[in-house]
Amino acid sequence: MPLSKNVSAKPNWVPDPAFFEEVLDDNVILVSEDGHPFFAKPRVVSAHQPGAGPKFIRVEMSNMQIVEHGTAAVVTCRGTYEGHNFSISLTFCACG
Repeated sequence: MPLSKNVSAKPNWVPDPAFFEEVLDDNVILVSEDGHPFFAKPRVVSAHQPGAGPKFIRVEMSNMQIVEHGTAAVVTCRGTYEGHNFSISLTFCACG
C-alpha cells in the first residue's frame, strides 16, 4: 500500500552532499517536467556542495509515495527548490 507525505525544509537550509551520496542509489533517475531524464547521482551530490552561503531559501517535497514490492520499493515525489534567483521543480522516481 502506498504511503504519501509532504516535507518542507527551513529557510536558508544548507545542503548536505554526504546525505545524498549515502541515500541516492547509484542508478537513480530524476525526471524533468517535460519527462526527460535529469541529473545523475554525481551531479546531485555536486549540486549540494556547500558554498559561500545557503543555496536554497525553500525546499518542498510533495506527493511522496512509497510502494513496496517485496524486498524492493518504488519511491516517487515532486521536489520544488527555490533560491534567491531561481525556482525549479523536479519529479523523482527511484527503485531500490
